[in-house]
Amino acid sequence: MEESVTASHQGKENVGISVTASHQGKPSMEVSVTASHQGLQNVEVSVTASHQGKQNVEESVTASYQGKPSMEVSVTASHQGKPSMEVSVTASHQGKPSMEVSVTASHQGKPSMEVSVTASHQASLYHLYRDTLIYAASLEPSGLRDSIDIMSDVVLRSNISQEELQGAVQAVAYDLEAMHMNPDPEMLLMEHIHKASFRDNTLGLPKFCPEENIGTIDKSQLHTYMKNFHTPSRMVIAGVGVPHDELVDLVQELFVEKKKPIWEEDAQLINPNKEADLSISQYTGGKVLVEKDLSSVSLGPNPMPELAHLVIGLESCSHRDDDFIAFCVLNMMMGGGGSFSAGGPGKGMFTRLYTYVLNRFHWIHSATAFNHAYEDGGVFCIHASADPKQLGSLTEVIVGELINTSRNIRNDELERAKTQLQSMLLMNLENRPVMFEDVGRQVLSRGSRRQPEYYFDEIGKITMDDVYRVVHRMMKSKPAIVGYGTLKNLPTYEKIQDSLLSNDGKSRKKIFNIF
Repeated sequence: MEESVTASHQGKENVGISVTASHQGKPSMEVSVTASHQGLQNVEVSVTASHQGKQNVEESVTASYQGKPSMEVSVTASHQGKPSMEVSVTASHQGKPSMEVSVTASHQGKPSMEVSVTASHQASLYHLYRDTLIYAASLEPSGLRDSIDIMSDVVLRSNISQEELQGAVQAVAYDLEAMHMNPDPEMLLMEHIHKASFRDNTLGLPKFCPEENIGTIDKSQLHTYMKNFHTPSRMVIAGVGVPHDELVDLVQELFVEKKKPIWEEDAQLINPNKEADLSISQYTGGKVLVEKDLSSVSLGPNPMPELAHLVIGLESCSHRDDDFIAFCVLNMMMGGGGSFSAGGPGKGMFTRLYTYVLNRFHWIHSATAFNHAYEDGGVFCIHASADPKQLGSLTEVIVGELINTSRNIRNDELERAKTQLQSMLLMNLENRPVMFEDVGRQVLSRGSRRQPEYYFDEIGKITMDDVYRVVHRMMKSKPAIVGYGTLKNLPTYEKIQDSLLSNDGKSRKKIFNIF
């Protein structure tokens, strides 16, 4: 089957995209899409998927920028099956795999990091999100082979010495201590809201290593984790500025034909009884309350005001859901930030959390909306902070704004949010690392990449009814509540839930008092 679509955009040079997939002897499918992209000339994206038997699946994605001297390559592995509790809490830390700190893979007698710097002349990066792990490198064209060779060693054949492991464990312990001392608890709050939203399953499992587990980390756990998740069927290799056929050939040679993964050569490196948890996330709602004295938290001589933090979360949707874009528009409309800064012209000054919360209640320190979307679930939440004595009033204000949003949205607010989201989409994709991460993530989850023009148009189609529908949808879910700090004045979970179900944001039992 062959399909081709050609479109132009504001007189710009065309962007060519081709997708080729073959599957166990079935007829191949080729889809060619040509479209323009603002400010990008001669951009070509190709996807190749080859299926070898039942086990080995290699996918390669390339965006080629002709005339550009540098290139970027990444390996993206899906963790959407979610590691089990033991693996997830020991193999990752602060958005990075623990091995990143000091563990290296040998390559031609040299540590991989040294070779990588020599080959790329720029940077090598690792990112571990709650559902995806990305190994990335920016390099000169002459270093492409060495960089892919290094990545294959790091992903499939990491040699982890005891000294490197101990160094990584010490770094994790230090980072955990620093994170708990940080005056801004945003990372902890995001961890807690996932724990409350997905209690004891998948997305609710710890992203940061609990202190009590630091001493239990060993090489077997790391190699078992890699064996379960660094598999061909869960992996996409993406490149920007890389000739597609050359990348496919190098991946076939260095990832498939070079050597077996280290855990296949030495079965004693792994725990054979530990398998990946492939269960689907289940939103549960619930609460996580952390009572903590924050009166003396400060990074300098000037003391910071003592704050209590509240996060109210509600079930949203996955990024594959039909309502995903409507939730993104809602998130942009809610916006928010800190009371100390308006963010500059056009940067959230007229979002609902600024207009109806921060500008009306001077005692609220911050209020920000977040929408966390994954392949099989999501949570929409508002993080707010204020003096601990105002925690009850803060809860009423945030709950009231959620209910007000379900029935009172102005058309100019909707149009502004849609325009800002479209602008953010296009500006972010002008950054090449963002673009090839987008390519890798889309192919990993969808099997192909949708162009920015598609999302631009879909954002423009969102109506007031769409936004009202998703607000009502999430308001029907059981809330997830996080409290952090001095929580004496925080209403009970049951009272907050009762107020969310009311018509005016106030519980049918008197619990709040703003004045």
